[in-house]
Amino acid sequence: MPRTIALLVTATLLLQACGGGGSNSTPSPTSPSVPPPAPFESPHPTMWETRSASEAGFNSAALDTALGYAMADGSFTQAALVIKGGKLIEERYRGVAEGEVASLTALSSGATTQDPAFWYDNYGSRDSESPVTSWSTAKSFTSVLIGIAIDKNLITSTDQPASDFITEWQSDARATVTIEQLLDMRSGLVPICFLQNTGA
Repeated sequence: MPRTIALLVTATLLLQACGGGGSNSTPSPTSPSVPPPAPFESPHPTMWETRSASEAGFNSAALDTALGYAMADGSFTQAALVIKGGKLIEERYRGVAEGEVASLTALSSGATTQDPAFWYDNYGSRDSESPVTSWSTAKSFTSVLIGIAIDKNLITSTDQPASDFITEWQSDARATVTIEQLLDMRSGLVPICFLQNTGA
């Protein structure tokens, strides 16, 4: 080992000696600087351009009926948007409806959630600035992303435990929940919704 170190020191000294030197030598050319990447620009607008239903080729009355159906009490719909050709055609938002509150309070087991005020306080008002639960829409996007991750070998398969990535699950019963079970909504976990007034 000492011989190897001695050889390395000798080689280093020889290379330094061969380099010429002196303050009058021409400076070595510097490598061209790499320009920073361009700032990311989202292809999605921060404000949608709008177009009327008739301009977009919709039957205005039929579209209104369809959106009325989507927003009816009992559908639990919080937001409905129609976008065509990159233009916003129509948008509707609403909070929890009276019949939905009646259903939720009847199904609830907790004293707090049996009170209609709980549902109105947390879900009573929605507009274009409100956070909403996306339910299976998020699941669809997540499924596509999981497929991409598998294709890129970032995830082995949907049989892989989700706890490989959600490490706080590794120490309890959730350790065996697979990615496929999450995608199928068959994890056995109790669903928990975001509550505006608690942030939980």
